[in-house]
Amino acid sequence: MLLASVIMASLPVAVVAQSPTIPEISRAIPSGPVSGTSLPDSYVRDVARLAYLWGWPLVNMHNRHLVFEKVPENGLGDGVLPVGPLNRVTMLTDYIKPEERAVATPNQDVVYGFGIMSLEKEPVVFQVPDFADRFWVYQLGNQRTDTIGGMGKMYDSKPGFYMVVGPAWKGEVPAGINGVFRSPTNLAYIIPRAFLDDTKEDRAAIQPVLSQIMSYPLSEFDGKMKTKDWSKIPTIADPAGGKQGGGGETQWVKPEMFFAELPQVLKEVPPQPGEEALYAWFSSLLTAAEKDPRIAEMMKQTAIDTDESLMKTIHSYSYAGVPVADGWVSPLNGAEFGTDYFSRAAAAKANIFVNPRKESAYFGQENDAKGKRLTGAGTYTVTFPKDQLPPVNGFWSLTLYDEDHFFAPNKINRFSLGTKNKDLVYGADGSLTIYVQNREPKGEKARNWLPTPKGNFELFLRAYWPKAAILENEWSPPAVIKTN
Repeated sequence: MLLASVIMASLPVAVVAQSPTIPEISRAIPSGPVSGTSLPDSYVRDVARLAYLWGWPLVNMHNRHLVFEKVPENGLGDGVLPVGPLNRVTMLTDYIKPEERAVATPNQDVVYGFGIMSLEKEPVVFQVPDFADRFWVYQLGNQRTDTIGGMGKMYDSKPGFYMVVGPAWKGEVPAGINGVFRSPTNLAYIIPRAFLDDTKEDRAAIQPVLSQIMSYPLSEFDGKMKTKDWSKIPTIADPAGGKQGGGGETQWVKPEMFFAELPQVLKEVPPQPGEEALYAWFSSLLTAAEKDPRIAEMMKQTAIDTDESLMKTIHSYSYAGVPVADGWVSPLNGAEFGTDYFSRAAAAKANIFVNPRKESAYFGQENDAKGKRLTGAGTYTVTFPKDQLPPVNGFWSLTLYDEDHFFAPNKINRFSLGTKNKDLVYGADGSLTIYVQNREPKGEKARNWLPTPKGNFELFLRAYWPKAAILENEWSPPAVIKTN
């Protein structure tokens, strides 16, 4: 004890004194850009260009919402598009018509429905009928085009009633509701898809099921399954003011208006964790534009230039995913983009309503096996060896699109081949060859013919409810072989 006392007495006071308190690291968001700072032109253009890429999908959805806000009743826009008032899904009764131009990269494998929800006032209830053995999936998404939850055969979802609520809703879930999905944005959307064989018999069989696919505000929920004969809805003018049947997608984002619309979108869509600084950055530029007409004009011109350059470039399937084998490109994070702003913008430009990959895997192709552009001047084959068809629990299809990512008109009105086709011809070795060319092949090959336009075109393979071989990147589509 004596020795210990001597040692302690000899130590410096600072060592034996109580340790000072270590300050905690502040978790508060740091202050943002100072208003009134002089901004070089190059800085304004660079940040505006980034804001345009980041905000393009959100402004796109904002403007679709504005259009549907004006629709008075469920109907078919120009006899083609399923449109309806906010919170009310509208169903087709057959494959979507080839004239459709509201959403790029449509398919003719399912019967589509579409509805936009506005959740700030009250939740929305949607109905799920008994699909029996039929493949089905309801895509639920928010204003960022990210999924808000899974509904479909792959999730073993049960028939009944479900509800979508907004970010601030705190009410009680009424009895009879099977499940609740919360959207982080008040704008949400629902896209039912029900597989349809390309037969007269299946077209008749699916109609009673379709009649039970509906959505409506929670205040109308009474626990009883409502029905609607979707074959009797009226034809109305395209609410977007577009023209179906030719050219590219309806212009949902007008670059000259983008920075006038972005402030409202920033208010509508709360920042994800970590995005607060990004919001402050973009807002500082918008504030500068309010005070300086020259900056506002510079931002407007940057939006126009970016739309013409960057956005036009990423319209290509080449940028809508990750390269796999033989030139095919596959998105790996569809509808689950998080902070992958590039992939979200590329998908929104080429194929905005993509499903999560566990629901549907996509593969896009623009070139043959030698890297040459696919064109109607060539003849091509796509051959799936025996036991090498796309490994799916749902269905698969190979679809052909023109350069704008829409169906290319042809004399037999055939735009895809796959599970829905019951008369495909297989080789003696069990392989399946699809003939991709402008002129009809002879004999039985015609049953496997995918007609091309005379100009450039693309191929797009869908694999709904993909098996592990696809999800683990062990399978990809075969090469596209040029044969002439």
